[in-house]
Amino acid sequence: MEGIRFEVGENLEFVLGVADVVSCASNSEKALVLGKWLKAGTHLDLVAKVEVGELDGAFERGVVEEDGVEGDLVELIKRVKIGRKEANETTVVAFNVYY
Repeated sequence: MEGIRFEVGENLEFVLGVADVVSCASNSEKALVLGKWLKAGTHLDLVAKVEVGELDGAFERGVVEEDGVEGDLVELIKRVKIGRKEANETTVVAFNVYY
């Protein structure tokens, strides 16, 4: 695809700081991607095996701000909610496998 590059790196903090799109699939029990490492405007998608209530834990730890959640994927697809409004906004899609 013209104009699109896929790259890997050994320093996660550096790679996250320059990436436009980050995709992370993990069953890690600790956070691998820290929001403070993402540059403005990055899109992050996560696939994780989590316990029910993990989103609440993310709110409690300050990883996600409750007023920063604009909607869910269904609302975006149906255009009930608008996703990114400005180019410097970070967007996150989380696909969770609950157990």
